[in-house]
Amino acid sequence: MGKQSTIKFLFCALPLICAVTAGGITRQDNTPDNSTGRTPTMRRLWQNRNERTGSVSIKTSKRSHSLSGQHQPAPGELYPKEEWAIWYADTFDRDSPPSVDVKGFGLVEGLTQLWARHLFESVRPDGQSGFSTFHLKWRQGRVEINGDREGAKRLRGWLFGKKESSYKGYAAEADPALLKKVAVAHAHLIESGEKAEQILTIARAAKDGADFSNRLDGLIKK
Repeated sequence: MGKQSTIKFLFCALPLICAVTAGGITRQDNTPDNSTGRTPTMRRLWQNRNERTGSVSIKTSKRSHSLSGQHQPAPGELYPKEEWAIWYADTFDRDSPPSVDVKGFGLVEGLTQLWARHLFESVRPDGQSGFSTFHLKWRQGRVEINGDREGAKRLRGWLFGKKESSYKGYAAEADPALLKKVAVAHAHLIESGEKAEQILTIARAAKDGADFSNRLDGLIKK
């Protein structure tokens, strides 16, 4: 009788155990991180990898994407036909190898995509570092964005507000005019042999987004 009772109890309890386990998995996958109140970083990254529409077409199930359509350079644009690729690295999972995130033509377009990714994923709204890094490779070498963290935090706010998730694409979520101006200024710095730090230094010193935009004019050669 003892064995029969035990078997009967386990048989009755099994559906309840399965239901609790399944419920726990569902909550873990769909609730924000308890310590931050935000959706877990890796889940946000995966959302952002798959939400690209319009300007980006998914070629495979991996991260690599190409900007669709032929690049139309603006008058006087620097390096309008240069091919580039933006590489992504996961700093949380260091065993994961870097991979190409997006590629295309025209240095300004590449820098637009680089700044959007860097400020949205590598810089958190509170100024802390995220778990993603990005850099651009092109004919002349590697381009990274480093510099003043407070400036990066302020620039992120001017471009994205308080957004922490993307449904349209990194660049599409940003203030388009300001993002393009940042990319153009960066291209002029590259032509002069300088780096992106100057842009973030200006962002830290500026009174507001409008003042920052006006100060960028000093980096753009007429």
